[in-house]
Order: sequence, then C-alpha cells, then structure tokens
Amino acid sequence: MRGKLKIFYSYIAGAGKTYAMLQAAHQLKAEGKDVVIGYVEPHTRPDTMALVEGLELIAPKTVNYKNLDLKDLDLEAVLARKPEYVVIDELAHTNAPGLRHTKRYQDVLDCLDAGINVLTTVNIQHLVSLQDVVKQISKIEVTETLPDYIFDEADQVALVDIEPVELHERLQAGKIYPTAKVNRAVENFFSQKKLTALREVALRRGAARLVATNRKNQMDAGDTVLACLSYQDGNGRVIRSAARLAKALKADFHAIYVQTDKDDELDQAAKDQLNTNFKLAKSLGAQISHIHGADAAVQIVDYAEMVRATKIVMGRSGSHRWRLKASTSDRIIAALPEVEVHIIPDVAPTGHQRSAKLWEQIKAHFHLPIALASVAIVLAAIGLGLVLDLLGAPVLVVIGVIEFAVLLVAYKAPSSWYPAGSVILAILLYNFLFVEPYYTFAIAGHENLINYLLMGVITLFFSTFVAQIRRTQRAATQSSNKMAAILNANRKFSLATNEDEVLHALSEVINEIQPGDWQIMKKDEVATWEGISEKERGIIEWSLTNLHSAGYDTDTLKDVSITCYPIRTADYVAGAVVIREGQLDEAQKRALKAVLAEAAAFIQRVKLVQAQREQDNLAERERLKMVFMRGVSHDMRTPLAVIEGAAETLLQTWPSPDEDAGVPASEQPGASSLALTTTAAQKQLLADIRNESHEMARSIDNLLNMTKVTSQAFELQLQPEVLEEIVENAIEKCQPRKKGRHISLVNPEKSTIINCDPNLVSQVVINLLDNAIKHTTDDGEIKVKIKESKEWVQLKVIDNGTGIQPEVLPHIFNDFLTSDSQFADRHRGLGLGLGICKSVVESHGGHMYARNHENGAEVGFAMPKSGQAGSNQEVEPFTGAIPTVA
Repeated sequence: MRGKLKIFYSYIAGAGKTYAMLQAAHQLKAEGKDVVIGYVEPHTRPDTMALVEGLELIAPKTVNYKNLDLKDLDLEAVLARKPEYVVIDELAHTNAPGLRHTKRYQDVLDCLDAGINVLTTVNIQHLVSLQDVVKQISKIEVTETLPDYIFDEADQVALVDIEPVELHERLQAGKIYPTAKVNRAVENFFSQKKLTALREVALRRGAARLVATNRKNQMDAGDTVLACLSYQDGNGRVIRSAARLAKALKADFHAIYVQTDKDDELDQAAKDQLNTNFKLAKSLGAQISHIHGADAAVQIVDYAEMVRATKIVMGRSGSHRWRLKASTSDRIIAALPEVEVHIIPDVAPTGHQRSAKLWEQIKAHFHLPIALASVAIVLAAIGLGLVLDLLGAPVLVVIGVIEFAVLLVAYKAPSSWYPAGSVILAILLYNFLFVEPYYTFAIAGHENLINYLLMGVITLFFSTFVAQIRRTQRAATQSSNKMAAILNANRKFSLATNEDEVLHALSEVINEIQPGDWQIMKKDEVATWEGISEKERGIIEWSLTNLHSAGYDTDTLKDVSITCYPIRTADYVAGAVVIREGQLDEAQKRALKAVLAEAAAFIQRVKLVQAQREQDNLAERERLKMVFMRGVSHDMRTPLAVIEGAAETLLQTWPSPDEDAGVPASEQPGASSLALTTTAAQKQLLADIRNESHEMARSIDNLLNMTKVTSQAFELQLQPEVLEEIVENAIEKCQPRKKGRHISLVNPEKSTIINCDPNLVSQVVINLLDNAIKHTTDDGEIKVKIKESKEWVQLKVIDNGTGIQPEVLPHIFNDFLTSDSQFADRHRGLGLGLGICKSVVESHGGHMYARNHENGAEVGFAMPKSGQAGSNQEVEPFTGAIPTVA
C-alpha cells in the first residue's frame, strides 16, 4: 500500500514548520508508531533542534562537490530501513549532484511508493505556479521549485501560520537568522509589507486546495483552460498563469505546441527553452499535445474546439506596426468569439538584445561555402549579362538573366539571408556596369530606382514563398516519415511471433525515428550485459524496477552518459532502450515512449499467446494421459480381476490333500508322499496368483490415483464426512491382507467431522495400513488414532514392527521409493503408496509425517477440517508432535 504524505507549509522561513513537524513525529512515536528522521535541515534554533533528540536518526549521505562536503538525505538507507513514518525536511530542496534524483520531492515519491508515510515541510513561494506572484511581491526569483500536484495531491496539509509582526520580532531577536544576516533578510522577504502579501498568498492557496478537495467528487461540466506553448523566454509566465487559472476554476488544464516550418531554423538555445517550457507545463499538470502544422492559429483553433476550451492563455511579443496579416491571437479571437483569450505580454527586449539576437541568427545561418556559391551565381549572371549587352540584347533580357540568378539562389539557399545578400550584390553590380554613369554606384533617375526596388520585392516574395514551401515540405516529410515509421512499427510488431522478433522490429523502428548510438536490453540481460559500467547497470536496473526513465536526459540519476527508457506497459516490463550521450526533445521522447509502449504490449501479447499455446499443449497432454490411464485401467484391471477371482474360486473349491470323499489320505489307494506334496504346492500357487494379482491391481490403483491427483485439471470433491467411518471402511478393505495381524481403531465411537474428498482420504488410510502391514510380523498389532483441535485433525497409524530405517525416514514420502532405490527394503512395488498420501493430504491443505517410537513406527497426517489451505485458520496445533519432513 502506498504511503501517505503530510506537508507542513507556511509563507516564510522561521514560521515554525520544522518545529511543528517534529512535534507531530514525537506524537506518533508516543502512539507506538515506528518513526525515524530521514533528514532535518540543521538549524541554529535550539528549541527546534531539541526535538530531534529522542527520535531515531538515519545518518545523512555525504557528497563531495567542488571540494565541499554536502550532506543530504540518504534515500537508500531510508528504503532499506523502511520505517512506518519518516521525517524529511525541505520538500523543494535541490539534491547534491550524484544522488539518485535531482529534487528531494522525487525522493519523497520513492518513499511513498515503498509504503512509507512521510512528514515534510515547504514554503508556499516554492510552488511553481506562484513564481511570478512571488517575484512580483519580493522582486526575487525563486529557483528551487515544487510542482503544484505534489502539494495538491498530498493526503494532509497543515498551515503553520504566524502573524507578520510576531515573525518580525523573532527575526530582530536573532531567533531565525544570525544577527549579521537580519538586515539583509529584511531587505529581501522579511519586510512587513512583503510578509503580509506572502501570508495572503499562502492563505489563498491553502483555501483553494481545500475547496478543490471538497468538490473533487462533484460532477461538473466545468471550464477547460488551454495554454499555448512556445520557445520564447517569457512563455513560462503564460504557463504559470494558465495553471493558476485552471486551479482557481477547478478546470481541466491542457497545453498545446504547434510546430511550424519555422522551427527548423531554431537555434539550440531556443530548443532548450522549448524543452524547459514543456517540462514546466508537465510539472503543473497540463495534458500536453505536440502538433505539426503550417498555420499555428488554425491548429490552436481546431484543438480548442476538440477539447472544448473555455479559456485560452497565450503570449504576445509586442506589436508589429507593419504586419501584413492579423496576428495569431487576433485570428484566434475572431475564430472563437465565445472563448476567453488571455494575452500575457512578454517582456519586450531592449535594442541591444534585439541586435544581439539578430547577430546570433546571422551567425547561426551563415555558411561560407553557400555564401561563396551564391556570389558565384550572381557573378556568372552578371558576366552573361555583359555578353548579352555586347551582342545588343535588350535591357529587359539582361535584367531577366540577373533576376533569374537571384531567384536561383533563393530556391537553392537554406535561408532567406542568402537571396537578400544576392539581390543587393546584383543591384550594385548592375548599377555599376550597365547603368549610366558607368562604374559608379550612384543611382541616376527614378526609373532605375523603381527597377531596383522591383527586383528586391520580387526576390523577397519569391524567396519567402520558396522558403515556406521548402520548410513545409520538410516538416511534412519529417512528420509523414515519423508517422509512417510508427504505423510501420505496428505492422512489423503484428508479424512477430516471439519476443526476439518484436525487439528486432523495434530496433528498425527506432533507427527510422531517431538514428544514433543506442541499444536494446532485455530485462534478464542487464546483469550480464558487457560494455557498461556498474553504475550504468545500476541505473538501468533502477529504471526497470521503478518503470521510469532515468539517466543523462532526465531528472533522475542524471550524472551518467546514458539515458534509459523502459520498454513497458502498465503492468509489464520487457526491457529497456539505452541511448548513449544523446538528448531528445519532448516530441522525440513522446514518440519513442509511444513506440516502446506499443512494443511492450506486443511482447506481452506474444508471451500470452505462447503461454496459451503451452497451456493448450499441456491440456492435450493431460487428455492423452487420462485416455491412456483409462485404457490401462480397463485393459489391465479387468484381466487381473478375472485372474484374482478365478484363483479365489479354485482355492475355495480345491480339495484338501488329506481327504478324498471322507477317506484319510494315508488310507487312499495309491497315495504317496509326492502326490500329497504336489497337491499342497498347487494350492499354494493358486494363493500366490490371487495375492499377486491383488497386489498388481493395487499398484495400478495407486498409479491411477497419482496421475489423477497430479493432474492440472484435478479438483477435490469436498463434502462433510465422519473420519472414523472412513477409517473403519479402510480397515475392512484390508482384512484379506492382514493375516494374523490385529488392526483396530482407538475410540471408534467418536465422530470427527472433516470436509474432504472421501474416496481419496480412504485411499490414504488404506495405503497407510498397507504400509504398516508390510513392516510388521503376521502376529503384529496396528492401531489407528484420531486427534482433533478446533480447526485441525490428526490421524496416525501406529505399529509394533521393525520401524523405519533412519536414512530412509527423510525420503519416505518420495515417489517410487522401492527395493531398487538407494534406501532399499525387502518389499516390492512401485513405491507410490505414501507418495500418493502426501499429494492427497497436501491438496487438502495438510501435511504428512513419519517417525519411529520404541516399539515400531508411526506414520500419519494432519489437515485442516475445512479441507482447504490458506483459510483463516489457527496455527496448526500438532507441530510440536509432528516433525516436518523434507
């Protein structure tokens, strides 16, 4: 069962969160709970630190970082100790490098998953959705953040409140920070105005959580908030604003990113910012959709209609005075007049920032070979123009040749910067070489100026049009390739007949989606896989155990060069894909995880099909075995019964050797000692035939019973029976074989009711009696005793025979223990009798036992009266009297 999380929160440090948490820990300990301290932030407050005394403390882990010894929560020690409750301070803390997780709240989640209850603390300003609000109040950006869902989904939250005036007095008295830091603290968070505002934020946030909890199970059509994601730095404000709005309205929260053709020109910084915004939206609980399209506004409108969004939150970077078409936000507002669109303006960049960004774009898109090729094309066109001019060609032909060269650059170049530079170079050279005054860059006349402007406009429109077509085509090709790869994956997976074929198909699909240095590991291959370090092996094993990606490109165990993605479904893990030194964007991660989940589902299906096939084969084998055994039963038992019956009849009608029609044998005419001997021998042979036929019939019965009991389809036919009656019937059946032995049931007048399969239990008793008969002399004594408790019954067969050899005793219930075995005895047979007893008794939830006593041996069993194992019965009461037999 998952552990429970209780958070003690406040609006500022020094309010008493840790103190209240430790008090709660002491209260739990007083109630008899197992409570330990996982980590408590060292404080200079004596009252707080005094509460640490009296509680078990798990030593923190020491991590050396930049020649500093950092102490942090030892998660592995906590999980190994597995207390009922653990105290972990500072929920939003960022862990030291080298620990399992990046953030402490991830450690807490691991503890909860392990069934450990957690007490922890946090300040409200660490919630991600409140970053902008806190920054506006304090003018300080909080870097250690906590996803809101951790706070909202906690089992309990307790507000530790204190009046700002009282808190300010405590600060001035040095009870929160040392006196030297008081002035700095007042300048940051501890001014009266800021404390009052932060306290209001904490109270409102707690109230919002309470309202949301109270209405959690109410059915309500409600609102849907849609946040528009981008790669802009200020998009975080959009996401946090949308998350706060969704929280306040108790609305569903969606986020959308539309990847257009312009995304191919993003630099690495923009891509990193986009991934950061994706992670932020995910941490705030948004359902993220990544869509490809040429027009962002159209895609956003379509998605908003699909999810029935009532609020759209998006950003806008300033105004564009010379925009030729309506902005994205204006088009969305026009298309969805019934939807509220909230515009969060981005911080406008300064002139220096714009210049720096422009220069970065130029550097990112400038490639010397392409630039030289563009210049060469323009120069070639100018040269051809000069030749045409000397040949008397019209001016428009020369201009057309030069313009064609510029358009060729626009068509071939990867960026609009190259045609822009080419048209400027072409205009300058044309004006220099073809227009009077020659060999000067001065522009003479309005007609030439118009021609140059016309060349520039045509080039601009054409290059823009061509670039857009190229980017759209490239995006469509990439999207279609990925979609084709995913669809192809389904086809390849469906053709696979075993796990290896599915994994082979998966490797082909991953190569199509994301070529690179990666490998697939089966779950059972991780321990022996070569080429990875022990640390990397441990990370892969952790990922497979916890069903979570881990490594370089994640927030878990990231101080390695590999990233591990488990191949899993909700309840099955097949293996992992390990990518070395690679970083995927969010779209690639989602595509990869989707393919891995599909592969895992197919592997699971293949295994289920194989298991079903094996089950069908097993069922067929069981059927054939039962057919065979029924054939044996009919074809062998019937002749044996005839032989035994014929021998018995002959014995009963055979004349005695000492009488012939009442005449003594000694007085019979012609009588001799040889004749007398022959007659006695013949009668003995008949007795042997009868006895051996009966013994063979019993062996066949035992073989059939063993086959029946061990069959997969076997079910007990339980019904209430009197055990004494079963024993008396068994004794009666053993009468022909007992000879001079005395077999009795002690206290036959008792009535011990037991729920059992009477035919099988009767066979158990018969086998026990037969075993005693074989190991006693003809004048021996065999007793059957029955003992019962509230829930259990014990039956034991006691004889006064030779006992059981000590070396045989541990193996006496093994199948096929015969005279040919290692532990031989003088008796023949298949050795199945006691083996059948063991199988039958264990199927009833009991166990067999055997031991020697002073005058012989004792063999018996104990079983629950219910005849079933695993019910809520008392502890078996005969354990002390019945040794466990291996």
